Amino acid sequence: MKQLAVVLMVLICLIAVPGMAKDQPNTAAVTQFMLSADHTFWGKEDGHLAGYVYGSVFYNINDSYAAFYGYAGPKITIGKFGIYPMIVTYADASAWSPGPSLWLEYTTGKNYFFLEGDFYIPWLATSHGNSVVLPPHQYYSMAEYARSLKDNVSLGFMFETLGATNQNKPGELAFGPTLTFKKLKFWGFYDTTPLDDSGDYVGLRLKLSL
Repeated sequence: MKQLAVVLMVLICLIAVPGMAKDQPNTAAVTQFMLSADHTFWGKEDGHLAGYVYGSVFYNINDSYAAFYGYAGPKITIGKFGIYPMIVTYADASAWSPGPSLWLEYTTGKNYFFLEGDFYIPWLATSHGNSVVLPPHQYYSMAEYARSLKDNVSLGFMFETLGATNQNKPGELAFGPTLTFKKLKFWGFYDTTPLDDSGDYVGLRLKLSL
């Protein structure tokens, strides 16, 4: 019975977002994968301060786009709140881009809230040549709510936006439901792509946390 409930929740998660785009004739589908790992260190069992590192690899199967994100900084715990002021390094085929990042989390009972804001400053191009031009400064933000159920399963909703500071609109504005089963998360999303007039995207992202 419990396995059937998990399967039904997966189906709901995968069907809900495509339903949002059924009236959009130019909508295309994308599939994305993420692999992540984190580690907390130097913290005492009942302490309020610890060190924290996090890394993730992102891959879009449709256009073979790949990127790496690395974070490091302190983890501050105050009651039910977690505050992570960190330095992030974002690397893809264009450049290595360090910058500041701030995470905020709040856990109460079965409810979990998370906010993230990153700012990337391209510093070192990953290609050679006199004609190489660094991309503009970029930003990323994410908000998520999740509610825990039985058997290490949680359901939620996530919002994500990504853009360049020299544009008045973000390149990505995606939202949709999430389903997490232990360390595997499914996010079915609808990406409105404000800068791309050719059409929007319906996508599925699978994230495995080690």
